Parts: sequence; C-alpha cells; structure tokens
Amino acid sequence: MATTTSSGCAVVTLPGETQIHVTRDFNAPKDLVYRALTEPELIRRWWNAKRGEVTECTVDLRVGGSWRYVMLT
Repeated sequence: MATTTSSGCAVVTLPGETQIHVTRDFNAPKDLVYRALTEPELIRRWWNAKRGEVTECTVDLRVGGSWRYVMLT
C-alpha cells in the first residue's frame, strides 16, 4: 500500500517496503535538472543546503549502479 505526503513542491510516495518515490517540479530545463542530479561536481554544490560540506560524491548511472554522498555538518 502506498503512502503519500507532500511538503512544499515535493511529493513523497512509499510504494513498497524498500522504495521511496519523490516527485518535484523544477522551473528549469530538464537537461539542467538531470545534470544537477547526476554530476558529482554539481551535486556537491546543492546537496548540503548550506549546512555542511560534501566531502565525497560518487555516482554510477549504469543499471545496478550506486551512489554515495558523504557530508560533514
């Protein structure tokens, strides 16, 4: 059973025991949003939300890949 909550512009849905689905609209071209979510140097600029420092950021976009963000606050 899915659970949905919303906060501001984001909608969070929990479709399963191990799944989180976040939907959010951005007032930006889709190619720039994609880059901001997939390129480590851009992720480092926004992930911390001015609350710390991103010290590690790796992204593997291949099927079965992984991601890792480390932040110090």
